Amino acid sequence: MKLVPNDGLLLKHLSDGFDNIKKLILSLPVEKLLDRYASNKWTIKEVLVHIIDDERIYAYRALCFARNEKTPLPGFEQDDYVAFS
Repeated sequence: MKLVPNDGLLLKHLSDGFDNIKKLILSLPVEKLLDRYASNKWTIKEVLVHIIDDERIYAYRALCFARNEKTPLPGFEQDDYVAFS
């Protein structure tokens, strides 16, 4: 958070950051998105899908905490998930 200006425009900075990442991703050729820099390493696409998966999982967990859910929260194995990204 120290890198974000303390100017009361947090949502604007988040939106701008999203726009910048989106532009970067859209500027990459498909071959680059699917390239592995080493064997057993994730591609850029797999990293992006992993981030999306994590956001969904953490949003659900936050909802469970907010609603005082009593059911234990399941874990997840990121390497199993990435096979379907």
